[in-house]
Amino acid sequence: MAVNLSQALENTNSTYQELVAIANDIVSKCLKDTDPTIKRLLNNIENISNDELRNYMLELSAKAWSLSEIKEKAALKAEVSKILQKEAYSKEFNGADGTVAVRENLATLNISYEVLCQTVNDVVADILKAKLDELHRIVDTLKSIMMSRLSEAKLLSVTDGVTND
Repeated sequence: MAVNLSQALENTNSTYQELVAIANDIVSKCLKDTDPTIKRLLNNIENISNDELRNYMLELSAKAWSLSEIKEKAALKAEVSKILQKEAYSKEFNGADGTVAVRENLATLNISYEVLCQTVNDVVADILKAKLDELHRIVDTLKSIMMSRLSEAKLLSVTDGVTND
């Protein structure tokens, strides 16, 4: 049993590594304009002026607008992949001989690449959705930072006015 389990785990890890590399490549191409902005923001977070903060909010909002279209197209691609998988399954099932169970098993075996393709497309669509959601959260966080800074500046100006009187 341990040998079979070990082999199954190895097969899973190997297939995962291949598929995640494909998904990462697709996602990185989709985020090629967004990731550098996020990295710049994170690297300079302590020293960003209010004007720069406003620019980041505008830039990231514009990138979210573009990414939303890419995300929707990725979701469409995932749906197309599901349809093609079902079509391949039906063709394999209808072309197989034997009992229903045998035909189902043969069809399932013969469409494994379509299943993996669908899985990759689903993962890409899910990652892009998550990235877009997080991009919106980052903009919201930047808004909160801006509001906090403005409140702090206002409080300091009121305090300075009281101290100087």
